[in-house]
Amino acid sequence: MPLPSTRSLQHIYQVQLGRFFQEGEFATEVKEQLLPLVSASIAVYYRMGNNMLPTPAKSHYTFNLRDLSKVIQGLLQAHESVIVSKDNIAGLFAHEVTRVFHDRLICPEDRVMFYQFLSDNLHDYFKVKWTPEQLMSEQILFGDFFDVGDKASARVYRPISDRKKLRQVLEEYYMRMSFGNTKFGVYIRASQMVFFKDAVEHVTRAARVFRQPGGHMILVGLDGTGKSTVVQLASHIAGSELFKLSLHRGYGITEFRDDLKQVFKLSGVKGLTIVFLLTDADIVKESFLEDINCILNSGEVPDLFDAEELDAIRMELRQAASQADIPDTKDSVYQFFISRVTRNLHIVLTLSPAGGKFRQRCRMNPAFVNCCTIDWYDEWEEEAMLSVAEILKERVGRVCVDIHNTIGKAALKYWDEMRRHYYATPSSYMEFIRLYSKMLRENKQSFINNKERLENGLSKLSEANDLVGTYQERLKTLGPQIEEKQRDTEVLLEQLQKDQDAVEQVQEIVRQEEEIMKRETEIVHEYAEECERDLATVLPALDKAEEALKSLDKSDVRVVRTYANPPELVKSVLRAVCVLFQKKDDWANAKQMVKEPDFLKNLLTLDKDQLPGRVFHKLKRYSKHPDFNPVTVGQNSGPCESICLWVLALEHYYEVNKMVKPKQKRVEEAKEALKLAEGSLAQKQASLQKIQQHLNMLQDRYTESVNQRESLKQEKITTGLRLKRAAVLIDALANEKVRWQESVKTLELKLQGLVGDTLVAAASVAYIGPYTAKYRKDLLVSWVDMSKSAQIPITDKFDLVKSTVDAHQVLKWQNEGLPHDSHSTENALIVKKAQKFPLFIDPQGQAFNYIKEMEGAGLKIVAASDPNYMRTLESAIRVGEAMLLKEVTESLDPALRPVLLRETFTRGGHTVIKLGDTEIEFNDNFRLYMTTSMSNPHYLPAVYIQVNIINFTVTFEGLQEQLLSAVVRQEKPQLENQRSELLESIAADLQFLRDLEDKSLSLLQKTEGHILDDQDLVDTLQKSKGMAEAMYKRIQKSEDTEKKLSVARQKYLPVATRGATLYFVLADLSGIDVMYQFSLEWFQQDMFISCITNQNLVAMKEMERKSSISPHLTGVIRPDSRQSVTRVSMDNKASIELFGKLKESLPSVNTDDPAELKKHMLDMINRLTSSIYRVVSVALFARHQLTFSFMLCSSIMRANAKYTDIAEVGKIEDVEWQVFLQGNIMAKMMDEKTLEEHDGLTAMERLEAQNGGKSKQKSPPKWISEAMWQQCQHLEATLPEMDKLCRSIMSNSTQWNTFYKLENTYKLMTEPFTNPKGEVTEHGIVFPWEQLNGFHRLLIIKVLRPGQLVESAQKFVEDQMSSNYLSTGSFDLKEIYDESSSKTPLIFILSPGTDPASQLIRFAKEERGSTVHLDMISLGRGQGPKAEELINKAKILKGRWVFLQNCHLASSWMPRLQAIVEKFNASTEEVDKQFRLWLSSNPDPCFPISILQTGMKMTVEPPQGLKANMLRAFGGSGTGVVTEKMYEDAVPGPAWPKLLFGLCLFNSVIHERRKYGRLGWNIVYGFNDSDLEVSMLQLSNLLTEHPNVPWKALTYLTGEVTYGGRVTDEWDRRCLHALLGRFFCPSALSDDYSYSPDGIYRPLKTNCAFPQIVTYLDTLPSYDSPEVFGMTENAERACRILQADDMIETIVSVQPRLSLDIMGSDKSNDQIVLEISENIMKELPESIEAFICDEDANPMIHQNVPQTNTEKYLNAAYESCKPLGSWIYDLKLRVDFFAMWAELIITNTEKLIKQAVSTKGAPEIEGEDLMRNLPRAFWLSGFFFPQGFLTGVLQNHARKVGISVDSLVFNFQVLTSKTDTEDSLGDLKQKLSIKEVAFTGKPHTDDGIIIFGLYLDGARWDPKTECLQDSLPGFRFAHLPEILFQPVQTTTAIESDDEKEEEDEENSHVYECPLYRTSARAGTLSSTGHSTNFVTAVTLPSEQPSRFWVMRGVALLCQLDE
Repeated sequence: MPLPSTRSLQHIYQVQLGRFFQEGEFATEVKEQLLPLVSASIAVYYRMGNNMLPTPAKSHYTFNLRDLSKVIQGLLQAHESVIVSKDNIAGLFAHEVTRVFHDRLICPEDRVMFYQFLSDNLHDYFKVKWTPEQLMSEQILFGDFFDVGDKASARVYRPISDRKKLRQVLEEYYMRMSFGNTKFGVYIRASQMVFFKDAVEHVTRAARVFRQPGGHMILVGLDGTGKSTVVQLASHIAGSELFKLSLHRGYGITEFRDDLKQVFKLSGVKGLTIVFLLTDADIVKESFLEDINCILNSGEVPDLFDAEELDAIRMELRQAASQADIPDTKDSVYQFFISRVTRNLHIVLTLSPAGGKFRQRCRMNPAFVNCCTIDWYDEWEEEAMLSVAEILKERVGRVCVDIHNTIGKAALKYWDEMRRHYYATPSSYMEFIRLYSKMLRENKQSFINNKERLENGLSKLSEANDLVGTYQERLKTLGPQIEEKQRDTEVLLEQLQKDQDAVEQVQEIVRQEEEIMKRETEIVHEYAEECERDLATVLPALDKAEEALKSLDKSDVRVVRTYANPPELVKSVLRAVCVLFQKKDDWANAKQMVKEPDFLKNLLTLDKDQLPGRVFHKLKRYSKHPDFNPVTVGQNSGPCESICLWVLALEHYYEVNKMVKPKQKRVEEAKEALKLAEGSLAQKQASLQKIQQHLNMLQDRYTESVNQRESLKQEKITTGLRLKRAAVLIDALANEKVRWQESVKTLELKLQGLVGDTLVAAASVAYIGPYTAKYRKDLLVSWVDMSKSAQIPITDKFDLVKSTVDAHQVLKWQNEGLPHDSHSTENALIVKKAQKFPLFIDPQGQAFNYIKEMEGAGLKIVAASDPNYMRTLESAIRVGEAMLLKEVTESLDPALRPVLLRETFTRGGHTVIKLGDTEIEFNDNFRLYMTTSMSNPHYLPAVYIQVNIINFTVTFEGLQEQLLSAVVRQEKPQLENQRSELLESIAADLQFLRDLEDKSLSLLQKTEGHILDDQDLVDTLQKSKGMAEAMYKRIQKSEDTEKKLSVARQKYLPVATRGATLYFVLADLSGIDVMYQFSLEWFQQDMFISCITNQNLVAMKEMERKSSISPHLTGVIRPDSRQSVTRVSMDNKASIELFGKLKESLPSVNTDDPAELKKHMLDMINRLTSSIYRVVSVALFARHQLTFSFMLCSSIMRANAKYTDIAEVGKIEDVEWQVFLQGNIMAKMMDEKTLEEHDGLTAMERLEAQNGGKSKQKSPPKWISEAMWQQCQHLEATLPEMDKLCRSIMSNSTQWNTFYKLENTYKLMTEPFTNPKGEVTEHGIVFPWEQLNGFHRLLIIKVLRPGQLVESAQKFVEDQMSSNYLSTGSFDLKEIYDESSSKTPLIFILSPGTDPASQLIRFAKEERGSTVHLDMISLGRGQGPKAEELINKAKILKGRWVFLQNCHLASSWMPRLQAIVEKFNASTEEVDKQFRLWLSSNPDPCFPISILQTGMKMTVEPPQGLKANMLRAFGGSGTGVVTEKMYEDAVPGPAWPKLLFGLCLFNSVIHERRKYGRLGWNIVYGFNDSDLEVSMLQLSNLLTEHPNVPWKALTYLTGEVTYGGRVTDEWDRRCLHALLGRFFCPSALSDDYSYSPDGIYRPLKTNCAFPQIVTYLDTLPSYDSPEVFGMTENAERACRILQADDMIETIVSVQPRLSLDIMGSDKSNDQIVLEISENIMKELPESIEAFICDEDANPMIHQNVPQTNTEKYLNAAYESCKPLGSWIYDLKLRVDFFAMWAELIITNTEKLIKQAVSTKGAPEIEGEDLMRNLPRAFWLSGFFFPQGFLTGVLQNHARKVGISVDSLVFNFQVLTSKTDTEDSLGDLKQKLSIKEVAFTGKPHTDDGIIIFGLYLDGARWDPKTECLQDSLPGFRFAHLPEILFQPVQTTTAIESDDEKEEEDEENSHVYECPLYRTSARAGTLSSTGHSTNFVTAVTLPSEQPSRFWVMRGVALLCQLDE
């Protein structure tokens, strides 16, 4: 829909604004400004939209009509009492456009431009002269809250000019919000908000939006800039309710929708004005923003409420709707509800621009920019930060600001060099200020308190010296008193003894009777229980009988009554009943009794205990009958069965009861006797109690007498002690007085530097945590300098650790497990001093171990991936325990936010915190630690605000110190142990002495009364004196020992340095491949310690390792083990014993002999280096092994440049290393002067060149490109060793041509150059390369012979170290299995096209004879739970293996797998010893690092080289793809062995062809072993089924189906067929056939046995000849260049980046990019003149020319592989080409027009006239879409001759000219002259077009033979002469045999050459079936058959990469 015109906009807004002015009764002067107001608003809108364009950093710079409407809406807030003049309305206009347009701008330049626009508009439309500077410095503010007491309805929107009063008003609002409204005050921090200039403006802006109905905002700024606080205050000012999300774990879209419903109900139903604040941290899921986008757009969320909820809303709103005259219908009320929501709801988003999320969110949710007022929050200016620091002294506040600014600069440098993110936010600055204030207060208070305590102690000691009393007289009088009291006590004691004897006699009698009573009671109870048991045996039977009776009913009884003559048994049963009822037992009575209505009830209620014995005696007559039993009776009558059962049960009950009754009677009698005995016993106990009371009275009298006697004795002792204490104090006070006086002086000195020391320490705690050691050191130095410059007192030699914590505290930390380096000590200091919880970057686990050691067993350790960790957290908070949350990701769980920010509040006198919806009590002892194993996590500013990030990554110096301690502990254990014990002792002694002093001072301070009564004080002073004397001696001894240790330790520093160097190389490997993970624990324990222990031990273990190697799968799978190959197998007791004997028998090393010590250390260094290399190299992919060797060697040499080396390895300086890695970039940064000074010319030659002499044409050899030459100049300018390099290259062509042509370049440079002919060049300078060291030679080779770099790097490593560091070991699965344990995962690291499943299956069969024990499951698609179940079952069964394939496909399940594996190592976990967990994964970041570090890694990849591939295919022991049985199978026929061998070689060739890059395959395909296995099966089947070899079927199935099925590029398919033709052809069956022209690779001899194949393969060369691939040496050179580039890029990827500081530039990245862009715009014309021609007449022009417009290119650059500089030059050429073409058309058109005017009629346009509009030749490379251009040529020809365009094709003819010589076609440096080639000469008059500017890749055009020829050595690319594209009509060919047609095509001497736009060749598949990069196929004549060039990979290119 088109935008409305300016006229329409003016009309719309004039009507709206005019009506408002009319209704508001504004002054006439104001109404007259209606037109200027609208016009000015529209003008600002247009100027902003046209000038402020969006960029990646300014994605929100999009302006639309809604912004214009916001301006008008702001003007509608005017009040007639305020806006009364033109100046008033101009001020309001300026304010509103500023709020809408200015507030979103992000940089000063844009803001200056806006104010210029505003100033211009104010002058143009209002005639007001306000300059941009005036508008910026005196910004206009409007608001309605200036009067605090006004109600919201009475507020007036007015200008605010008094900024000072405005600040006071805002402070009052803030105080009211904080303390008057508990809803807002719950979580607000106690710190006062500072209202600096920006803060005031942001609050005013937010309050303006909240007063507008439906106003929404987006606040954009780094976290910590105060956005949320501003929203809280502004919403309070506007009288709105603030609504925030309450997040909890598991918070998702459902919970968010519930909160949205609540917001809608509050604003729509209750009519409250709601500010809905959504922060970055609240956006747990991006889907939240979709709902927000809907609300901003339409005011509602579709399907938010269900029908029931909508009905409830309608019921609540019915009354309000009625009052608003809304019809009572469902839709009307709902729309009324939505309108209220739209009016009352204000959505506020606070987003951070850090990262790319903000830009992405704006793009995905357009309403964010369209419907919201955007307020951009800058980083705080200095004024703001000084305002915050106004509580400090002015100088201190200034330094605080400077410190914060240095952090921002350091963060940029940190990113540029280390690619590590760091964010310093205003929140960090405020935290710094708070921390400084707190530390200063605490330190000052601590120092003052200590000083006062010492002074008080000195005064107390002085007072005590005067209080030596005289207690001797008192001692004399105490003696007689004590003797008298002793006599009285003895009398009482005698009487007490007598009474005690009498009491004891009575007690004995009572005790005996109690025991008798107890035994008799037990007997009675046992007898009673026996009676109960007897009765219990019969009661169940009786109960059963009664239940049977109850089951009978009247019908059953009625049956019995009906018996006229019942069976005899029935009569017997009823007669027995008569007996029990004591009636006559005849049938008549029985029948009568049955007829009674209560018969059954009478049976149940019969009193069984009252029946006499005669009844049961009589009953025996019936019951003794054998048939009188329920079963027999039941056969006659069912009811009588139950009656019979009841009768027998009663009889049994009677018999048992008859026996029990006598017993019961005896029990009752015994109980009566017990009662009598108990009464007697009670009387005796009462008598005993009276006697005991009398005895107690005597005891009290005796005790009193004894106490009096003891009191006298104690008084005597106390008096004596006082006399002794007096003597002790007199002796001890003198020394203590001196020591304490010195302490007072020390404290006074510390107080002098307190401010500066505390300032730097607080800054360190607040800021330096995330930095590495180097950056920390630089920052500390700069901060100390700042303090000194600001004249802030600070300690002269400031040391962070020494100035902040005591030495004994550091020793205590180190004894708790803290590493001994300064970096770790700083980390511990930060943890102790910081107020926020720490988050450790801990890839090596050092922080994890330290926290575990420090906190002890009470530490709760939980993984962040544990879904239930919040329960543990809540428990720890309540109890006050420590908790460690490990494996934290880059985004923190939002549920942690209240804990991290300590959002506590008081409820009921308790400190409470709210987690989700739960309130729990907060214990102040709670401690939270977090760790992440990621080495370089990217934490956004929101995380920095919440936690204190501390980089605990091990440092080189730290690791060096740890390893040095390990070496000394091994070599000099007594010294190291002595040192360790000494350090612990010193720490303990210092602490003890400190405690004693504290205790002494405390006791002196608290002493009341007589000082000589305080024994603790006296003892403390006495101990202090003794400890002080001992301490001085111990310190002196420790200093002497430390000197000895330092000397001894420094001797072993080279070993520690080598160890640290090696580890950091291993740490860098993870940057190459995420699977290359090696833990520090493994390195220290398994490798370093074992390697320095003893050489013979390692050798012995190596022998054991080699003896276990078997030929299983050797060379296929490369392992690495956490338990390295040097680890002793604990199952082999004999080996352990042997190792022990070896260790005992080894001779000791005389470390006093320097030569012997050096030899010993060299052994350790070499052993360590070789062990690390051997273990690690086999865990790497083959393409990274040389890189690892080179990194190892270069790192050692770089370390040697800094530390002492004894290994005689060379050195590499940092500048040399930077040149090697970044020389190409640094060379481009050289200035023109430097380039001129090193141009290789003498001063005279340079002068002649400037004057146009002959030497002007002098240039480097043609094989040296411009980039190479520039790097040579840089080498010469940078390194003194490269002096005269450029001069030698320019003058001595013989030397450097030799350098270029010879292959072994590195070896060539080791000897002086001599002219091969013995002649010396006249002016040539011989460069002395033999004087260079190895690395300098590499630098030259890298620049001038990059193809030789890989081989030279191998030679370099071999020279510096040895060839052992170039060979790689290999292990088999058998060995891996034997070394592993049930708790160690075995990990296959996969490369493309590999699958270890078949190998593992084969190994499982070999190991166990079958694969029944192997369970395999492929992960992905929800297979995780199944895999877990499989593991849980397998680990407890016997001998099960589990293989989890493709772990990278189950990234979400990987944390669970990590937990499972960690559980294996738990002490409580029982795992079968034969259980194994096998894993396979592609390199993937999701794979758990801990599993990689603890598991055994094996890289699985195809072997490198044809020979290795073939040996793998024909592996011995049946492990290869081809087995002996398969090979010797006679069924397929005699051709089977040869074709099978050829098929395997073909498979190897297509795999290895990938190394040639684009020459090999256009697209890299994942051919794998399954392709070979399927092809072998097809080959076998076809040969079996056909008597003759079916070549056609064989070729089709193999080339089209099996392998060809993977090939998507048609030209790759052609190449595949050409290669296959070498191996599947009749000639391949003859013995003299060769697969390659060089004759190296031949078919097997007839009847060749299987063992002979391996022998034959062993004779093949390890180096693959390019001829077998159909390639040339040029292709091989290109391959080597690719390998070299890959190696360099890999090394660069793990090195610190080349920052702008290193390059000497002070410009930012954005500034550099803008400068480049400006240069580009200067180079390019603004546009191309439009062609004056009809599209129908010339469609080929219109398909391409419009695409070449510069603006189009800037929006979407055309496809190219060129670097930016070359691309710009190419773009300029393209634009020039079309500009000249356009100029040609314009010139010819003007001629035609003039001709028409002169003839006064339409001229006849001849064909020749049309041809004048076309270039002579076309530069196809210049077209954006060359395919379309060629199609246009065909269309023109089709219209000309009147045929269908589909029937046309091109014929091609190469037009070789006289200037096309071999040299000119091969000279790629020659610049293309488009004007001369394209527009000079007459156009081609025949049909067709001439194309120029094409390049041949992989071949050259021979101008003599005029056909394709092989490229010259060293020149891969060549020019192709002009070529004629001539359209011709296709003829209907006679159908011929397909096979013959293909054969003719392959053998024809015409090559169908594909033409590509770029050298990438591959592209996306277009609708035509071809790649988008493919243009057309050009037929070129050739002397060789077509397949020759197909295998060469020859192609035509439109452009080269350079």
